[in-house]
Amino acid sequence: MLKPNQDYVAIRMDEKVERQSQGGIIMPETTAPVPTRGVVIAVGPGWPLNAIDDTFMRDGTKYTVRVYKETGFSVGDIVLVPRFEGCEIEVEDHDIKFLRAHEIIATVGKAKV
Repeated sequence: MLKPNQDYVAIRMDEKVERQSQGGIIMPETTAPVPTRGVVIAVGPGWPLNAIDDTFMRDGTKYTVRVYKETGFSVGDIVLVPRFEGCEIEVEDHDIKFLRAHEIIATVGKAKV
């Protein structure tokens, strides 16, 4: 189970696109187009807004509260991402890219389950 920290978003990238150009030229792995869209599979809690935890008392009990700015993304969102940003790893034969929420270009829609 992946659980990104702070405002990181885990995105399962679409499968690699075709390796042959429209003119019939077969492209090597290094020059073939890289997918720039994927599906959000996990979202971090967000960026902490308060540098120090806020503490308050209620009924003699001490509570500590940390406030986060949410990322604005949810699991299942189809997103467009920059080609060379983030950190990419392979998990169970899927390419997973970790990006900060502000690095994601756009939300295209929701994935069908």
